Amino acid sequence: MLPVKSGTQVLKALLNGTTVGFACVSILYPAPKFSGQIFIKELFVKSEFRSSGIGQKLMAFIAKSAVGNHYERLDWLSVEFDYRAQKFYYSLGSNIVTDVVYRRVFGENLKVLAGKY
Repeated sequence: MLPVKSGTQVLKALLNGTTVGFACVSILYPAPKFSGQIFIKELFVKSEFRSSGIGQKLMAFIAKSAVGNHYERLDWLSVEFDYRAQKFYYSLGSNIVTDVVYRRVFGENLKVLAGKY
């Protein structure tokens, strides 16, 4: 049975009724201490609104939700060579995780794997 607060949420950042950013987050179980964790699949702010605090407010909102629900962590992936994003995430107090390997199966290999069952 899945916990009540699982699944995906789309969060919008609005400015004067206009969407200027969004985040797609999923609540995953289990995490440390059998709590949940929030995984941020996407975080986007329109280019003309970057460096205005919108991204920071979205991340703070997500963090507040994590803390309020007693989730132990907040995770996301980011493009290594996007130095502006890396600087932003560093400013939030995030750490780069080096003890896991991110893997992907796609294209023809996905079809081959699917055919094995």
